[in-house]
Amino acid sequence: MTTTDLTRPSYTVRDFQAEDEENVLGLLRLTLGDGGSFSRTTDFWRWKHFQNPFGVSQLLVAANHEVLGLRAFMRWGFKTPTGRLSAVRAVDTSTHLGYQRMGIFSRLTQASLERAKAEGVNMIFNTPNPRSMAGYLKLGWQAVGRPRLMIKPLNLLRMAPALLLKPRTKLPPDAVPDFFRSAPRPVDAVFDHADRVGQMLEFDDGLHAQGIRTERSLAYLRWRYGAAPSLSYFAFWTGDRPVTGLTIFRPNVRNGLREIMLCEFLIGYGAAPHARELIGQLARLVRADYLVAAATPGTYHWGTLRRAGFITLPPQMGPNLTVLRLNWPDGALDPHRLENWQLSLGDLEIF
Repeated sequence: MTTTDLTRPSYTVRDFQAEDEENVLGLLRLTLGDGGSFSRTTDFWRWKHFQNPFGVSQLLVAANHEVLGLRAFMRWGFKTPTGRLSAVRAVDTSTHLGYQRMGIFSRLTQASLERAKAEGVNMIFNTPNPRSMAGYLKLGWQAVGRPRLMIKPLNLLRMAPALLLKPRTKLPPDAVPDFFRSAPRPVDAVFDHADRVGQMLEFDDGLHAQGIRTERSLAYLRWRYGAAPSLSYFAFWTGDRPVTGLTIFRPNVRNGLREIMLCEFLIGYGAAPHARELIGQLARLVRADYLVAAATPGTYHWGTLRRAGFITLPPQMGPNLTVLRLNWPDGALDPHRLENWQLSLGDLEIF
């Protein structure tokens, strides 16, 4: 597909090729910078788009003698009461600074939509920032709302002035600050209990059976949290044999405050009565100012976190969630209703 408008640059929309990698990474760094919590390296690019257990990403580029634009749809899968949904996640959208407002983004998006629809993908979802939100809505995406975040304050004396002043401190990629009172367990340690964790995932899925929920497996957890370059995740659990309750978390610094992100909070059989104890033990392990998680109001996990001392933040503090339905199955849950989604904080992380 080559443009013919003489007032615009001539370029072709085509599949990403291995030899494009260096130029694409250069384009992403030029237009998006390095990630806020990760380094935009070759290893990170390959982990994200080629090692994903849901499949290799759909990658289209606009190019002539150089790469002018990129449209990446990352593969994803969801469990629902009516069956599995095949999805893609719109990520890594970029147009060369010298070629913006020339229709490259729209052409790449239209070609990507046609490809995804032809492949039988059920929907596209993403969490756009306020700047790109209007562009997605113009292209047919629909705003679902803001998934609810929950917070457990641990140090109110530090939190109050920091929230008022909002210093722009960031945690460098790969950095593990002095968050811990004792050596934390790296997330890989949980996979020593693979059979038990598999059973816990099955039980936890049952607690989310009425919503749209990321399809979790040991392969997914290993990829998402154990293999991610430049992102440091840790695990904390109750019970060694069996593992009955598990949280996978990441230390972070936000607005000068020490934050522990509970990316996954998984409940196995018999773990619910001990969830408060698990959260309490984690709070004593770290020198954080607060813990943060995500849960849908009214769900079992939301109630469990509430009993563990979490409070639900106002809706405007959550990220935007947008959806575009493609090949939508009859009888499936309406993805435009926020209450139908049951997403973890790890699902909402931008990486």
